[in-house]
Amino acid sequence: MASPEKETPDIGAEYETWKRNCPYMYSFVSETTMTWPSLTFDWCGYREDEAAGMGVHQALAGTFSQDKEEKEKIVLMESTIPLDLGDLGKLGPNGRPADLRFKTVKEWSHDGEPNKIKSCGDLMASINGEGTIFVRSVTGSVDETPVTLKEHTTNAFGLAWSVGRGGAGDPEALVSGGEDGKVILWNLESKKSTWNITTSSVNDVECHKTFPYIIGAALEEGFIALYDTRAPETAGGTLTRPPSGDKPTPYNCLAFSPHSEYLFAAGSSESTVNLYDIRNTGYRLHSLSGHNGAVTGIEFDPFHGQYLATGGQDRRVIIWNMNTIGCEQSQDDAEDASPELFFMHGGHTAPVSAFAYNPEMEWCLGSVSEDNIAQIWGVSDKIYSPTELEVIEDTLE
Repeated sequence: MASPEKETPDIGAEYETWKRNCPYMYSFVSETTMTWPSLTFDWCGYREDEAAGMGVHQALAGTFSQDKEEKEKIVLMESTIPLDLGDLGKLGPNGRPADLRFKTVKEWSHDGEPNKIKSCGDLMASINGEGTIFVRSVTGSVDETPVTLKEHTTNAFGLAWSVGRGGAGDPEALVSGGEDGKVILWNLESKKSTWNITTSSVNDVECHKTFPYIIGAALEEGFIALYDTRAPETAGGTLTRPPSGDKPTPYNCLAFSPHSEYLFAAGSSESTVNLYDIRNTGYRLHSLSGHNGAVTGIEFDPFHGQYLATGGQDRRVIIWNMNTIGCEQSQDDAEDASPELFFMHGGHTAPVSAFAYNPEMEWCLGSVSEDNIAQIWGVSDKIYSPTELEVIEDTLE
Protein backbone atom coordinates (compact mmCIF):
# COMPACT_ATOMS: atom_id res chain seq x y z
CA MET A 1 0.00 0.00 0.00
CA ALA A 2 1.35 3.42 -0.89
CA SER A 3 2.30 5.60 2.03
CA PRO A 4 0.22 8.76 2.50
CA GLU A 5 1.73 11.91 1.06
CA LYS A 6 3.31 14.30 3.52
CA GLU A 7 1.08 17.30 4.04
CA THR A 8 2.57 20.46 2.54
CA PRO A 9 2.36 23.40 4.96
CA ASP A 10 0.59 26.56 3.81
CA ILE A 11 3.49 28.90 4.56
CA GLY A 12 1.50 32.02 3.71
CA ALA A 13 -1.33 31.11 6.09
CA GLU A 14 1.15 30.22 8.85
CA TYR A 15 2.86 33.59 8.42
CA GLU A 16 -0.43 35.50 8.63
CA THR A 17 -1.36 33.61 11.80
CA TRP A 18 2.05 34.46 13.25
CA LYS A 19 1.60 38.17 12.44
CA ARG A 20 -1.78 38.25 14.19
CA ASN A 21 -0.24 36.77 17.33
CA CYS A 22 2.86 38.98 17.40
CA PRO A 23 1.44 41.49 19.95
CA TYR A 24 1.00 38.69 22.47
CA MET A 25 4.41 37.06 21.94
CA TYR A 26 6.94 39.81 21.26
CA SER A 27 8.02 43.13 22.73
CA PHE A 28 9.06 44.09 19.19
CA VAL A 29 9.70 42.55 15.76
CA SER A 30 11.57 44.19 12.89
CA GLU A 31 11.99 42.82 9.37
CA THR A 32 14.52 44.00 6.78
CA THR A 33 14.66 42.81 3.17
CA MET A 34 18.28 42.49 2.07
CA THR A 35 19.53 42.55 -1.52
CA TRP A 36 20.82 38.96 -1.25
CA PRO A 37 20.34 36.16 1.25
CA SER A 38 23.03 35.67 3.89
CA LEU A 39 24.43 32.36 5.09
CA THR A 40 25.62 33.92 8.33
CA PHE A 41 24.74 36.45 11.05
CA ASP A 42 26.55 37.78 14.12
CA TRP A 43 26.22 40.79 16.42
CA CYS A 44 29.42 42.83 16.55
CA GLY A 45 29.10 46.15 18.36
CA TYR A 46 26.96 48.46 20.47
CA ARG A 47 26.82 52.09 21.53
CA GLU A 48 24.30 54.23 23.41
CA ASP A 49 22.89 57.62 22.54
CA GLU A 50 21.62 58.54 25.99
CA ALA A 51 20.39 61.97 24.88
CA ALA A 52 18.08 60.32 22.35
CA GLY A 53 17.33 57.36 24.62
CA MET A 54 18.50 54.93 21.97
CA GLY A 55 20.85 51.96 21.71
CA VAL A 56 22.60 51.31 18.40
CA HIS A 57 23.15 47.58 17.76
CA GLN A 58 25.56 46.49 15.03
CA ALA A 59 25.49 43.16 13.19
CA LEU A 60 27.40 41.43 10.39
CA ALA A 61 25.93 39.47 7.49
CA GLY A 62 27.18 38.32 4.09
CA THR A 63 25.90 38.09 0.54
CA PHE A 64 25.13 34.86 -1.28
CA SER A 65 24.46 36.01 -4.82
CA GLN A 66 25.50 32.69 -6.41
CA ASP A 67 27.79 34.47 -8.91
CA LYS A 68 25.19 37.10 -9.82
CA GLU A 69 27.50 39.74 -8.34
CA GLU A 70 31.10 40.31 -9.42
CA LYS A 71 32.19 40.30 -5.77
CA GLU A 72 30.46 38.92 -2.71
CA LYS A 73 30.38 41.19 0.35
CA ILE A 74 30.40 41.41 4.11
CA VAL A 75 27.75 43.87 5.29
CA LEU A 76 27.82 45.89 8.52
CA MET A 77 24.28 46.81 9.59
CA GLU A 78 22.84 48.90 12.42
CA SER A 79 19.52 48.83 14.21
CA THR A 80 18.45 51.60 16.59
CA ILE A 81 16.29 50.37 19.49
CA PRO A 82 14.90 52.52 22.35
CA LEU A 83 16.66 51.94 25.68
CA ASP A 84 13.21 51.87 27.25
CA LEU A 85 11.04 49.50 25.22
CA GLY A 86 8.03 51.40 26.52
CA ASP A 87 9.01 54.15 24.07
CA LEU A 88 8.64 51.91 21.02
CA GLY A 89 5.25 53.26 20.00
CA LYS A 90 6.01 56.90 20.77
CA LEU A 91 6.73 59.42 18.04
CA GLY A 92 10.30 60.51 17.50
CA PRO A 93 11.68 63.92 16.38
CA ASN A 94 10.59 63.18 12.81
CA GLY A 95 7.02 62.53 13.90
CA ARG A 96 7.35 58.78 13.35
CA PRO A 97 7.77 55.83 15.71
CA ALA A 98 11.23 54.27 16.06
CA ASP A 99 12.30 52.35 12.95
CA LEU A 100 14.12 49.20 14.09
CA ARG A 101 15.00 47.94 10.63
CA PHE A 102 18.64 47.31 9.76
CA LYS A 103 20.47 50.03 7.83
CA THR A 104 23.67 49.16 5.96
CA VAL A 105 26.55 51.38 7.10
CA LYS A 106 29.61 49.64 5.61
CA GLU A 107 30.47 46.95 3.05
CA TRP A 108 33.66 44.98 2.40
CA SER A 109 34.37 43.08 -0.82
CA HIS A 110 34.85 39.38 -0.08
CA ASP A 111 36.55 36.66 -2.09
CA GLY A 112 33.72 34.14 -2.46
CA GLU A 113 30.55 33.89 -0.39
CA PRO A 114 31.07 34.29 3.37
CA ASN A 115 29.97 30.92 4.75
CA LYS A 116 30.38 32.18 8.30
CA ILE A 117 31.37 35.45 9.97
CA LYS A 118 32.35 35.62 13.65
CA SER A 119 33.24 38.78 15.54
CA CYS A 120 35.49 39.23 18.59
CA GLY A 121 35.85 42.78 19.84
CA ASP A 122 37.02 44.90 16.91
CA LEU A 123 38.04 41.83 14.89
CA MET A 124 35.89 39.79 12.53
CA ALA A 125 36.82 36.56 10.81
CA SER A 126 35.12 35.10 7.75
CA ILE A 127 35.56 31.84 5.85
CA ASN A 128 34.60 31.12 2.23
CA GLY A 129 33.71 28.16 0.03
CA GLU A 130 37.36 27.31 -0.56
CA GLY A 131 38.20 27.25 3.14
CA THR A 132 40.14 30.53 3.06
CA ILE A 133 39.88 32.67 6.21
CA PHE A 134 40.02 36.47 6.26
CA VAL A 135 40.48 38.55 9.43
CA ARG A 136 39.61 42.26 9.40
CA SER A 137 38.97 45.20 11.71
CA VAL A 138 35.30 46.12 12.02
CA THR A 139 36.14 49.80 12.50
CA GLY A 140 38.97 49.85 9.95
CA SER A 141 38.89 50.98 6.35
CA VAL A 142 37.06 48.83 3.82
CA ASP A 143 40.20 49.04 1.66
CA GLU A 144 42.42 47.58 4.37
CA THR A 145 44.08 44.30 3.30
CA PRO A 146 42.81 41.47 5.52
CA VAL A 147 44.96 38.85 7.22
CA THR A 148 44.58 35.70 5.12
CA LEU A 149 44.82 32.18 6.57
CA LYS A 150 44.92 29.31 4.11
CA GLU A 151 45.33 25.63 4.93
CA HIS A 152 41.91 24.10 4.24
CA THR A 153 41.64 22.54 0.81
CA THR A 154 37.84 22.44 0.43
CA ASN A 155 34.61 24.14 1.50
CA ALA A 156 34.48 25.09 5.19
CA PHE A 157 31.75 26.30 7.54
CA GLY A 158 33.38 25.90 10.96
CA LEU A 159 34.75 29.08 12.54
CA ALA A 160 35.06 30.18 16.18
CA TRP A 161 37.16 32.47 18.35
CA SER A 162 39.10 31.04 21.28
CA VAL A 163 39.22 33.76 23.92
CA GLY A 164 41.53 33.65 26.95
CA ARG A 165 43.79 30.92 25.60
CA GLY A 166 47.04 32.49 26.79
CA GLY A 167 48.53 35.46 28.61
CA ALA A 168 48.32 39.11 27.70
CA GLY A 169 50.96 38.69 25.00
CA ASP A 170 49.08 35.89 23.23
CA PRO A 171 46.71 37.28 20.56
CA GLU A 172 43.21 35.93 20.20
CA ALA A 173 43.28 32.52 18.58
CA LEU A 174 40.91 31.27 15.90
CA VAL A 175 39.63 27.75 15.22
CA SER A 176 38.33 26.48 11.88
CA GLY A 177 36.92 23.24 10.50
CA GLY A 178 36.05 22.10 6.98
CA GLU A 179 34.88 19.35 4.68
CA ASP A 180 38.51 18.27 4.29
CA GLY A 181 38.26 16.95 7.85
CA LYS A 182 40.79 19.39 9.27
CA VAL A 183 40.33 21.13 12.61
CA ILE A 184 42.88 23.93 12.85
CA LEU A 185 43.91 26.28 15.67
CA TRP A 186 45.39 29.49 14.25
CA ASN A 187 47.72 32.11 15.72
CA LEU A 188 46.89 35.48 14.17
CA GLU A 189 50.29 37.00 14.89
CA SER A 190 52.25 34.33 13.03
CA LYS A 191 49.40 33.63 10.55
CA LYS A 192 50.14 29.93 11.01
CA SER A 193 48.42 26.97 12.60
CA THR A 194 49.62 26.07 16.08
CA TRP A 195 47.63 22.84 16.34
CA ASN A 196 45.66 20.79 13.82
CA ILE A 197 44.15 17.38 13.43
CA THR A 198 42.43 15.51 10.60
CA THR A 199 39.14 13.69 11.18
CA SER A 200 36.05 13.23 8.99
CA SER A 201 34.12 16.10 7.35
CA VAL A 202 33.54 18.94 9.87
CA ASN A 203 30.33 21.02 9.82
CA ASP A 204 31.00 23.25 12.83
CA VAL A 205 33.60 24.00 15.49
CA GLU A 206 33.30 25.64 18.89
CA CYS A 207 35.66 26.54 21.74
CA HIS A 208 34.88 25.80 25.37
CA LYS A 209 33.96 28.92 27.34
CA THR A 210 35.80 27.93 30.55
CA PHE A 211 38.54 25.62 29.29
CA PRO A 212 39.86 27.33 26.11
CA TYR A 213 42.11 24.37 25.31
CA ILE A 214 39.01 22.21 24.59
CA ILE A 215 37.67 22.34 21.03
CA GLY A 216 34.47 20.68 19.86
CA ALA A 217 33.76 19.63 16.27
CA ALA A 218 30.40 18.60 14.78
CA LEU A 219 31.07 15.80 12.30
CA GLU A 220 29.14 14.79 9.20
CA GLU A 221 29.50 11.12 10.11
CA GLY A 222 27.27 11.62 13.15
CA PHE A 223 29.51 12.35 16.13
CA ILE A 224 30.74 15.26 18.21
CA ALA A 225 34.51 15.16 18.69
CA LEU A 226 36.12 16.87 21.70
CA TYR A 227 39.83 17.69 21.44
CA ASP A 228 42.31 18.79 24.11
CA THR A 229 44.81 20.97 22.28
CA ARG A 230 47.37 20.53 25.06
CA ALA A 231 47.75 16.92 23.92
CA PRO A 232 49.81 15.87 20.86
CA GLU A 233 48.02 16.27 17.55
CA THR A 234 48.20 12.51 17.04
CA ALA A 235 46.28 11.83 20.28
CA GLY A 236 42.85 11.98 18.64
CA GLY A 237 39.84 13.02 20.68
CA THR A 238 36.77 11.91 22.56
CA LEU A 239 33.73 11.02 20.46
CA THR A 240 30.09 11.03 21.49
CA ARG A 241 28.40 7.69 20.91
CA PRO A 242 24.78 7.20 19.84
CA PRO A 243 22.65 4.77 21.86
CA SER A 244 23.05 1.13 20.87
CA GLY A 245 21.09 0.40 17.70
CA ASP A 246 20.78 4.05 16.66
CA LYS A 247 22.14 4.99 13.26
CA PRO A 248 24.52 7.97 13.50
CA THR A 249 23.08 11.09 11.84
CA PRO A 250 25.14 14.12 10.80
CA TYR A 251 25.71 16.81 13.41
CA ASN A 252 25.51 20.32 11.95
CA CYS A 253 26.28 22.52 14.95
CA LEU A 254 27.31 22.53 18.60
CA ALA A 255 27.60 24.96 21.51
CA PHE A 256 29.22 24.91 24.94
CA SER A 257 27.23 26.47 27.77
CA PRO A 258 28.73 29.69 29.18
CA HIS A 259 26.97 28.97 32.47
CA SER A 260 27.91 25.31 33.08
CA GLU A 261 31.46 24.11 32.47
CA TYR A 262 30.32 20.57 31.69
CA LEU A 263 27.23 21.05 29.51
CA PHE A 264 27.22 21.18 25.71
CA ALA A 265 24.54 20.73 23.07
CA ALA A 266 24.50 19.65 19.43
CA GLY A 267 21.96 19.87 16.60
CA SER A 268 21.51 17.06 14.08
CA SER A 269 20.20 16.63 10.54
CA GLU A 270 17.43 14.47 11.99
CA SER A 271 15.81 17.50 13.73
CA THR A 272 16.91 16.59 17.26
CA VAL A 273 18.98 18.62 19.72
CA ASN A 274 21.06 16.49 22.08
CA LEU A 275 22.51 17.52 25.45
CA TYR A 276 25.81 16.06 26.70
CA ASP A 277 28.20 16.22 29.64
CA ILE A 278 31.87 16.56 28.63
CA ARG A 279 32.81 14.18 31.47
CA ASN A 280 30.84 11.30 29.94
CA THR A 281 30.19 11.76 26.23
CA GLY A 282 29.04 8.18 25.82
CA TYR A 283 25.79 9.04 27.56
CA ARG A 284 23.21 11.43 26.09
CA LEU A 285 21.64 13.53 28.85
CA HIS A 286 18.48 14.38 26.91
CA SER A 287 17.10 14.95 23.42
CA LEU A 288 15.01 18.03 22.65
CA SER A 289 12.34 17.36 20.04
CA GLY A 290 10.36 20.09 18.32
CA HIS A 291 11.98 20.90 14.98
CA ASN A 292 10.63 19.39 11.77
CA GLY A 293 13.85 19.64 9.79
CA ALA A 294 17.61 19.70 10.12
CA VAL A 295 18.93 21.82 12.99
CA THR A 296 21.58 24.15 11.56
CA GLY A 297 22.28 26.64 14.36
CA ILE A 298 22.55 26.50 18.15
CA GLU A 299 23.41 28.96 20.91
CA PHE A 300 22.99 29.23 24.68
CA ASP A 301 21.31 32.32 26.11
CA PRO A 302 24.18 34.56 27.35
CA PHE A 303 22.07 35.96 30.22
CA HIS A 304 20.05 32.98 31.51
CA GLY A 305 21.58 29.58 32.13
CA GLN A 306 18.50 27.46 31.56
CA TYR A 307 17.74 28.64 28.01
CA LEU A 308 19.07 27.36 24.70
CA ALA A 309 18.05 28.42 21.19
CA THR A 310 18.19 26.47 17.92
CA GLY A 311 17.34 27.31 14.31
CA GLY A 312 16.73 25.09 11.34
CA GLN A 313 15.46 24.17 7.92
CA ASP A 314 11.87 24.14 9.19
CA ARG A 315 11.88 27.99 9.23
CA ARG A 316 11.83 28.08 13.03
CA VAL A 317 14.00 29.39 15.82
CA ILE A 318 13.10 27.58 19.04
CA ILE A 319 14.03 28.61 22.58
CA TRP A 320 14.20 25.71 25.03
CA ASN A 321 13.91 25.83 28.83
CA MET A 322 16.10 23.07 30.24
CA ASN A 323 14.64 23.57 33.72
CA THR A 324 11.31 22.13 32.53
CA ILE A 325 12.72 18.87 31.14
CA GLY A 326 10.61 16.05 32.53
CA CYS A 327 7.81 18.27 33.86
CA GLU A 328 4.34 16.81 33.84
CA GLN A 329 1.94 17.93 31.11
CA SER A 330 -1.73 17.57 30.37
CA GLN A 331 -2.58 15.31 27.45
CA ASP A 332 -3.51 18.30 25.29
CA ASP A 333 -0.23 20.11 26.04
CA ALA A 334 1.78 16.96 25.40
CA GLU A 335 0.24 16.65 21.94
CA ASP A 336 1.34 20.23 21.10
CA ALA A 337 4.97 20.16 22.27
CA SER A 338 7.42 18.79 24.79
CA PRO A 339 7.55 20.57 28.18
CA GLU A 340 10.98 22.08 27.48
CA LEU A 341 9.84 23.90 24.32
CA PHE A 342 9.57 27.45 25.71
CA PHE A 343 9.14 29.72 22.67
CA MET A 344 8.90 29.22 18.91
CA HIS A 345 9.72 32.06 16.52
CA GLY A 346 7.68 31.46 13.37
CA GLY A 347 8.34 34.72 11.54
CA HIS A 348 10.43 33.32 8.69
CA THR A 349 8.90 31.90 5.52
CA ALA A 350 12.12 30.18 4.37
CA PRO A 351 14.76 28.06 6.14
CA VAL A 352 16.72 29.93 8.81
CA SER A 353 20.34 30.31 7.68
CA ALA A 354 21.70 31.71 10.96
CA PHE A 355 20.68 33.45 14.18
CA ALA A 356 22.36 34.90 17.27
CA TYR A 357 21.47 36.16 20.73
CA ASN A 358 22.11 39.88 21.17
CA PRO A 359 24.89 40.05 23.83
CA GLU A 360 23.85 43.58 24.85
CA MET A 361 20.10 43.12 25.28
CA GLU A 362 18.25 40.39 27.13
CA TRP A 363 15.65 38.39 25.21
CA CYS A 364 16.66 39.94 21.88
CA LEU A 365 17.74 37.81 18.91
CA GLY A 366 18.59 38.38 15.27
CA SER A 367 18.02 35.87 12.48
CA VAL A 368 18.38 35.63 8.70
CA SER A 369 16.66 33.30 6.24
CA GLU A 370 17.19 32.05 2.71
CA ASP A 371 14.64 34.49 1.22
CA ASN A 372 16.78 37.62 1.87
CA ILE A 373 15.04 38.46 5.17
CA ALA A 374 16.79 39.68 8.33
CA GLN A 375 14.76 39.99 11.52
CA ILE A 376 15.33 41.40 14.99
CA TRP A 377 12.91 40.25 17.65
CA GLY A 378 12.41 40.50 21.38
CA VAL A 379 10.48 37.96 23.44
CA SER A 380 7.66 39.62 25.38
CA ASP A 381 7.93 39.82 29.16
CA LYS A 382 4.45 38.27 29.18
CA ILE A 383 6.21 35.07 28.06
CA TYR A 384 9.33 34.96 30.25
CA SER A 385 7.83 36.78 33.27
CA PRO A 386 4.07 36.27 33.18
CA THR A 387 1.95 38.21 35.66
CA GLU A 388 0.12 36.04 38.15
CA LEU A 389 -3.55 36.91 38.41
CA GLU A 390 -5.02 37.30 41.88
CA VAL A 391 -8.16 35.18 42.10
CA ILE A 392 -10.86 36.12 44.59
CA GLU A 393 -12.33 32.89 45.88
CA ASP A 394 -15.88 34.27 46.21
CA THR A 395 -15.97 34.83 42.45
CA LEU A 396 -15.32 31.18 41.66
CA GLU A 397 -18.31 28.99 40.82
